[in-house]
Order: sequence, then C-alpha cells, then structure tokens
Amino acid sequence: MFHLLIVEDEKRTREGLCRHIDWNGIGVDPVTAVAGGMEALLAVDDIKPDILLSDIRMPHMTGIELATIIRKKFPRCKIIFLSGYADKEYLMSAIELKVVNYIEKPIDVVEIRKAVSKAVMQLESEQKEELIHDGFQKTLPIIHEEIVSALVSPGLDWQRFSQDFIPLYFEWTKIGNYSLSCIRPVKKLAGDAGARAFLSSVARELEQAHGLAPDDYLLSLRSSREAVLIYRNLPPSVMTRILGDLQASASKSQLPETAIGISWPCLSLTEIPELYAAVSRMTEYESFYYENYGTTTFAEPLPLKEVPKNIFRLKELTLSGAETLFDTLAREKYTDIPYIRGELYKIYMMTIEKSWDERVVSWDAFETLSLAEYRELIYYEVNTIQLLGGDIYDIKIKNAVHYILWNYSNPDLSIKVIADHVNLSQNYLSTLFKKQTGVTINDFLLNIRAEKACRLLSDTDLKLYEIAERIGLLDANYLSTVFKRQYGVTPTQYRRTTAKFPRREKIHEGDS
Repeated sequence: MFHLLIVEDEKRTREGLCRHIDWNGIGVDPVTAVAGGMEALLAVDDIKPDILLSDIRMPHMTGIELATIIRKKFPRCKIIFLSGYADKEYLMSAIELKVVNYIEKPIDVVEIRKAVSKAVMQLESEQKEELIHDGFQKTLPIIHEEIVSALVSPGLDWQRFSQDFIPLYFEWTKIGNYSLSCIRPVKKLAGDAGARAFLSSVARELEQAHGLAPDDYLLSLRSSREAVLIYRNLPPSVMTRILGDLQASASKSQLPETAIGISWPCLSLTEIPELYAAVSRMTEYESFYYENYGTTTFAEPLPLKEVPKNIFRLKELTLSGAETLFDTLAREKYTDIPYIRGELYKIYMMTIEKSWDERVVSWDAFETLSLAEYRELIYYEVNTIQLLGGDIYDIKIKNAVHYILWNYSNPDLSIKVIADHVNLSQNYLSTLFKKQTGVTINDFLLNIRAEKACRLLSDTDLKLYEIAERIGLLDANYLSTVFKRQYGVTPTQYRRTTAKFPRREKIHEGDS
C-alpha cells in the first residue's frame, strides 16, 4: 500500500477527493489531505509520500514549488497536478518534475482515480524491479563462483557454458586478452567460515584497487587452500602492483599471509583450464620448495617432473635414510606436490607410532608446510626414535625427552620444569633419567642445543647471538663455550668448514 498526500486549498474539493474515491481498492492507504503547501511541508518528513496529488495555484506556495521540494526529498514520489485552464504556463515545469499526470479542473473523480491507479502501477513495477535487482546482486557472487568453476574445470564445454551464463550473467567474449592469478593462504583456513572471510577480505581489497574495474575480473574460492582471480585486458605489471598492494594490506586487515602466482596471458577463455592448472601447481611449487610467499609472475609453464614412487619406500626409519630422501626431493624438485605431501604424511605417522609423541600434527596443518618444515618435523621424530631406542625406556622418561625436544629453545627450561611436566620429583627424575639414558638431563639438553646449533651454523647465516637465542642459551659466549666443549672447535671454525647456505635455483623465466 502507498501513502497519498492530497494538497488542495478548496475545502469541498479536498473533502470530496477523500470521501468519494475508494483509495484502498487501488492500493492507497493511508491518505493525508492538507490545505496548502506550507502545511504539507510541515508534515512531509513524517508522511514520506509515495504519491503527491496537488493543486498548482495555491496561496503562499504553488504546487510547482511544493513538488520541487518533495522531489528532492523523495525522488521516487509520483506527482499528479490539478490545474485550471490558465495554468498551462506551468506545463514546462511539470515536465521537468516528471509529473505522471496533469488533470484539468473541474475535476472528474473517475479521471483522478485512473491517474492515481497509474501512479500505483508505476510504483509497484519499480518495487518489483528493485527486488529483482537486489536479488540478482545477492546471488551474483554465487553465480560468479559457478562461472569461475566452469572456466577452470578441465574439458570446458564452451557451448554449454554459453547457454548457461551468456549474456545474462557473463558478457566477456570467447576471444580476448585473459589472465589469472592464484591466491593461496600460507596457512589453511579455518573451515567454511574462515574460507568465506578470506574471500570477502580479498574482494574488499580488489574493490578498492586502482585500475581494476568491477566488470573486468571474477573472483572465486576454489578450495580452503586457494582463491582464483580471472581478469581481462590487464598487463602483468598492473596485476603485480594490485596484488602486491593486497599482500601489503595483510598486516593491517583480516587478510592472512598469502602466496600469489600471476599467469602469462592467453587469447581464449577455452585456454583458462590449462592455464589455471599450471599456475596453481607453480604457486604451490614456489611455497613448497622455496618458501616464497610473495607475488610471483610466471612467463611460461613449469615442465612436469614425476616422482619415482620407490623413493618413499624406506626400509627403516633412520636419520640417514630421511636425509637421503629429503636431499633427493630438494635436489630434483618434483612437481607433483600433493602426492609428495601425502607420502611424507605416511612417513610422519609411522614415526609418530614409534616415537610415542603425543603432539601430533593434523593433516590440515601438515598440508600447509614447506619441504624444509617437513624435513625438520620428520628429523625430529626420527631423532627421537633413535634417542629413545624402542621400548626400553620408562614412559615418564619418554615424555621428558619429548618435552626437552619441544622446549629446548626456552632459556628457562630446567630440571624442575621438566619434572613438573612429567609429575616426578626432581631427584627421582634425575636418577631415573641417568639410569636409563646414560647421561644427565643437563647434558642431554646441552647435546640437543649443540646439535641444533650445528644445523643453524651450516644452513643459515645467522649471527652467533641469534643462534644462541634460538636454542635457548643466554649469549654467544656461552654458545662458544658449550660448542667448543662438545665438538672441539669454535662455532666460527665449524661454520667455515660446513656452511652451505642453499641458493635458490631459477626454475622459469619471470621468477622473483
């Protein structure tokens, strides 16, 4: 129902309009009638009229003046003027106000009813169009997801795609200048809600990006591990800037840290499935082997390199066997990353069974790690197995060893802290630990810290004080003392003979 405001200074005409027309029957309710423009203006903010039926010639304020003010306040209000023959001079003003009708006096009730009915039909039509538009806007993101899903799926059926989406939902032509980007959160998102929040954050950043028109890109979530952005007529340099800004905003927004791969262009939408598969694989490759979590622009596909299945068949879980496996993976850089992750998880779970480790990394968390992190994780478990040596140790000693390995970097780690963790007295734990392992707790902890120092000296260029901090020692001097006592050489001498600082290899043109 729509609100009608009648403004007529002649009382009989005003009352007649209210009394002799079944307004409710044509969709009008309530009806407010006032005697002049000034009175109407005092009430208009409360009334919020949908239809204005007003005389033109009135004291103090003309109907044209009143309608002009109401039009500014309520642009959708439909205006009907009542006028005498001499009011034709106001016709141009009425046209400018987009008046829906212009009724001459003496008024005819039937004509008034028809004019208001016409205004009601216009309002109803506009409401329907608005509802349809709102509904379309709400469903558009879902439709975009369907469009992106169809475009990146292998074996794209262009004829079926055209029937489903063109031209109502999608206006891009089959032939054009197209590219895409894969946006991968460094850590897996927390369920469907986390994935949706991530997509919304990316969408907000893109909406504010300079040089990116809303009609020139499609954004969708492919999985909890990846969003894909398809766009047209934008050179890689522009997208590098836009996506670089997106990554820079991560620290000050809800957007998590991401790894982003930008493709080379293609000339047809039918090439998108192959392009997506290549860029998705290469983006994961960058973070897996190189821990590259920046923005990388690719110039060509990465050649496929299959993994020999037998390299994961370890006869026994030894540190040397694990080192051989990881050295091979780091050197060969096989491209089937999901398969490698799956096989490494099997090995990891085997080590968990043998090491009695209660702190198990779930598959969701494991799936996000880099090769270097897998190496560290599995080395830890294999090393623990060798330290514990099967079933000869008491469960309390196994727990104490694990606790030391988890917390060796804490400078406050002490026998008391370890004893509290395993619910034993300090004296009993010290006695039992020495009896079963052959070394004191303090010596065991220093051995672990010295071993970690060896790895950091060989594989990084960290300063001695930084290494000391990482392994839980107070300062570089104490590190030197412990290290010299353990290995017979100073940390600097050890580094000079073993440092390798792996350098990244160029794998394809356009690496960053």
